[in-house]
Amino acid sequence: MTFNVRWKLMITYIIIILVILLAITIYLNRTLKSHYLDLTRDRLRHEANLARAYILNETIDLPFSHQIDTLANEIGEQLGLRVTIVDPQGIVRGDSELDGQALINTENHANRHEIMDAHQKEIGINTRYSYTLNTDMMYLAIPLVRQDKNIGTVRLALPLDEINQTLRRVRRMLAVAFIVGLILALFLSYVTARAVTRPFNDMSQIAERMARGDFSRKTIVRSGDEVGQLATTLNQMALQLDRTIREITTERDRLRGVLSGMREGVILTDKEGRIVLTNDALLNFFNVTSSIEGRTAIETIRDAKLHATIEKALKTKQEVIEQIELTVPKERTLYVHVFPLGVPAGCTGTVVVLYDVTQLKRLEKVRKDFVANVSHELNTPLAVIKGYTETLLDKALDDTETANKFLKIISKHVNRMSKLVADLLALSKFESDTYTPLFGSQDLQKIVASSTDTFKDALEKKNVTCTVDLPSDLPLVKGDDKGLEQVLLNLLDNAVKFTPAGGSITVRAHEQESAVKVYVSDTGIGIPMKDIPRIFERFYRVDKDRSRELGGTGLGLSIIKQIVRAHGGQVWVESQVGQGTTFSFTLPKA
Repeated sequence: MTFNVRWKLMITYIIIILVILLAITIYLNRTLKSHYLDLTRDRLRHEANLARAYILNETIDLPFSHQIDTLANEIGEQLGLRVTIVDPQGIVRGDSELDGQALINTENHANRHEIMDAHQKEIGINTRYSYTLNTDMMYLAIPLVRQDKNIGTVRLALPLDEINQTLRRVRRMLAVAFIVGLILALFLSYVTARAVTRPFNDMSQIAERMARGDFSRKTIVRSGDEVGQLATTLNQMALQLDRTIREITTERDRLRGVLSGMREGVILTDKEGRIVLTNDALLNFFNVTSSIEGRTAIETIRDAKLHATIEKALKTKQEVIEQIELTVPKERTLYVHVFPLGVPAGCTGTVVVLYDVTQLKRLEKVRKDFVANVSHELNTPLAVIKGYTETLLDKALDDTETANKFLKIISKHVNRMSKLVADLLALSKFESDTYTPLFGSQDLQKIVASSTDTFKDALEKKNVTCTVDLPSDLPLVKGDDKGLEQVLLNLLDNAVKFTPAGGSITVRAHEQESAVKVYVSDTGIGIPMKDIPRIFERFYRVDKDRSRELGGTGLGLSIIKQIVRAHGGQVWVESQVGQGTTFSFTLPKA
């Protein structure tokens, strides 16, 4: 059990008062008892001297006289005490309380302490319980000496009942005084303890409020002593804490706001490498959903390279930059920059900043691929044109048939280069921030009809049927007619190229809640599943050799994707090898 200060003070006061009262009670009891016993001894001594003088004045021969018992009775009656006369041999010759046969049967008193002390010390005093009278008795004996001859001993006995009764009354009075003193002690200790501890209780309650963040209540200063000084100090501390906590809270909110708004992942660790603080971006990088504070990076994020980078910065006390590759929850490339804190005084932790450079790496790769692809796409026709031109210049112009053949080949590759440049210019235009479609209400029926008519000859030549299945009540769409026609032309061009003879192409559409979804399906060769995620990349071809033979530049689907996005729609592809392909895209309703 835990006692508060008030109870501790009360218990201390009560114990002190109890000890004092108990000591006083014991002292008074012993003092009064000793006082009464001393009075009794003095009385017995005085009475014994009177009795001895009376006996010695008698002319009777004590050892042989039969009047000794009568003499003892007379003295006992006059003194109000028990008087016993014993001869030198210890035989009781007279007793004021015994007569006749009882006197004869009384045991020898020679070995009684008071009798022996009387002969040795001139006086013998003893207190003991008398089994004859069933009470405590005080005995006092003095020798009877006549003419320097010991003729016996006279002993007086006084019951101590009266003393015991008096002492019992005194003890009762002391007990009552003790109880009253105890009650007063309880009351006074409570009042004193309450007065002493009240300021401390107030300060304790205020300290508890401060611990919960409530600094509104102040301690009342009741005095100028140490307690008052403590109350004043507590009030000042409350004001300072309130101000400090407000500043810390403001700074914390600012820090949280900054960290939450950062796209970079941030980790703050202590000197042991345990995580103290993170932001949402960091948790998203590593797909962490639970709290990771208090644990190391290897325990929670489970990336060995990140953990090693933090450990290296803590050990070397220098900033460390590393690149790590993630595969879960998705492939990412991160730059890790670790700054040691507290250097050079001593490393107290680290700040870890993780930059997601996945997009930059992808764009860099796209740029490199783009340059390589453009260079490759231009190099072949340029080489052909250069070769045939040099041949023509080398007197091949005189051979009209050969010259015409070479010029046709040169024209074919010039057209291929022209188409490639046109597609590049179109893609650049659609990807630029300045491109804004000329939106209007467009009728898909007319745009689809115009687009399919363009491929009428090519369809007949390859023996491929084209079916248009558009609802008659299809709503108008919001878009640029030239851009939408470009989308359909590119999709139909691919469908015609990759659909074998006897195949079919279908153009259909249906209305959705706020858009129209258009489908262009064919029964062509299909696209392998592994190539579908990259099909809209620039210059990406599933079958590069066949695509070039068919005159494709590898930019058509990229142009489609950019035009559809510019119209606020999306584009998808579904395909199975050998069963055909379906491209679909959405357009907002007008």
